[in-house]
Amino acid sequence: MYAECCYAHAAVGAVEYLHHRKQQGQNRVILSPQDIYNNLVYGQNGVEEDAQEDDEVDKHAKTSMQTLAWIRENGCVLREACPYTGVAVPPKPLAERRNDVRLRIVTSKPVELRNLEDHVRTIGPVIAAIDWVEELDDWGAEDVIYTGPVDPAAFDRAEGHSVLVMGFGPDYWLVRNSHGVNWGNAGYAKFTRAKVHGRFLIDGCWAPVGIAYQDPSGADYNAI
Repeated sequence: MYAECCYAHAAVGAVEYLHHRKQQGQNRVILSPQDIYNNLVYGQNGVEEDAQEDDEVDKHAKTSMQTLAWIRENGCVLREACPYTGVAVPPKPLAERRNDVRLRIVTSKPVELRNLEDHVRTIGPVIAAIDWVEELDDWGAEDVIYTGPVDPAAFDRAEGHSVLVMGFGPDYWLVRNSHGVNWGNAGYAKFTRAKVHGRFLIDGCWAPVGIAYQDPSGADYNAI
């Protein structure tokens, strides 16, 4: 059930990191992917038309770009305000939800693959859209680099998915997945940086930029 809202998991993970960095490790938070998931599935967006995206859409028609645009306008709530279930339910009206919001991002931006290493090193994690091939469902805990499917046709059967790029090595990207700690190495895996059948496994990246503790009109959120 974690995979159903992978964009929300990846987005709140990136936002949490920026908040912790801005607060220098103080006032640590755990944000709610469930709240983002509920609102996106049920269409409470309040996002400008030019922030909508038609390409690379998953089964709930939400991409990394749209998820970050929604957070920019509507902010994030803490996990205790909306615990994770993995099942989308009708969300609170936005006016009522406003009392639970604690922070938002200032904006977001695409991160080109050639700039990915520098961004992760100097700013923070990046959300990456990937082709999720079936064999990744059972990726084990061995500390090995995933080098992609042997059969290039596996990409034709792949589903859209999103992961959080947390780090890197000379020949791999370290990613955090949304499938829980029983997937990979406690929820993490290494993906090759090399091309696989003519494509990169990690590409199509977006990142949140800046943390604000006021809504877009400048009114303060309730304190963390």
